[in-house]
Amino acid sequence: KGAKKENQAEMKPVLDNYFAAGGCPGVSIETPWSGGFISYVATQAGVPNFPVNCLHTAYFNAIKNNPGICKTHPMSEWEKITVGDIVCGCTSASDGGSGEGCKLTYDNANGRSHCDIVVVNTIGGGAVSVIGGNVGGEPASVTMRNADVSSTIGPTGKWFGWISCEGEGSISASNIPAPVASTAPASTTVVPVGAKQAETYNCA
Repeated sequence: KGAKKENQAEMKPVLDNYFAAGGCPGVSIETPWSGGFISYVATQAGVPNFPVNCLHTAYFNAIKNNPGICKTHPMSEWEKITVGDIVCGCTSASDGGSGEGCKLTYDNANGRSHCDIVVVNTIGGGAVSVIGGNVGGEPASVTMRNADVSSTIGPTGKWFGWISCEGEGSISASNIPAPVASTAPASTTVVPVGAKQAETYNCA
């Protein structure tokens, strides 16, 4: 679990970097930042032409519709998942909720969701460890959790697909960057995440 939380003053410029990486229109109170975190990691890792976005399903669909170094996969291919891959699932804010009723699927991934990066894949079976932003309770943080990609349900909800990026610039456990403060002037203080504001800013 992350030691620093989103509502701490020193994290404001770090979150600014995440939002900037995802192309969000700006930081606002209760704006989720997990999509920005993935975009930041992909950019800092040097993944070429990663379609950065603060909405997870936006970059997922962009890669699905125009594969290159990065490609999307259905969860039926979970046995191929390795370190550096991005696994995506529903959340309580998804259409239909986080469980089996979630309407997000590999072929219909639209709206709110959450994605994590696989950092450990040596546990055996479908057991992996993942890291993601805006998780770990409220106030949220960057948190590593255990997950089972062979099951239907992940840490935040039903899985719907995953992303692999191969070759030069791919994400690995060793090149996930440490948070770096932005040089932009501080403005709004980020507080624990709420769903309604996120829809306004097309995030998470």
